Amino acid sequence: MSHKIVNDPQKPIVIAKFTEPFNAVEDSDAVAAHLNKFLAKHPGIVHYIADMSKINIDFSQLIIGMAAAYKTPNSPYSNPRLKIYSIANDELIILGTQASAEQEQYGKVDVRLYPDQEAALAEINAYLAQEG
Repeated sequence: MSHKIVNDPQKPIVIAKFTEPFNAVEDSDAVAAHLNKFLAKHPGIVHYIADMSKINIDFSQLIIGMAAAYKTPNSPYSNPRLKIYSIANDELIILGTQASAEQEQYGKVDVRLYPDQEAALAEINAYLAQEG
């Protein structure tokens, strides 16, 4: 597994940074378990940044990873309290991000794409400031 998960100690924000060698199922399952625990402890909206800017995937990894993320029972990725922010450079990851928002089989989850963590955090912080 090649990921690092960081929780913001002051805000309902989880950041997972993925690196090579990436395993679509193992990494997704590990992050999902972490997100489920975080969601159980934090009422309200939870913001999740998936930083995939350092990985490249092939088509089969894309399909396997999306199936693992969205079709698994009790998947946090389908939880309406989880807001997902993706950071990616790989064209297939970008395609998968767009597909998750448009395809019924992937839950039509609202996943937003950003060029870097700073842009995603700026939007999250603006949202949190509005919520007061």
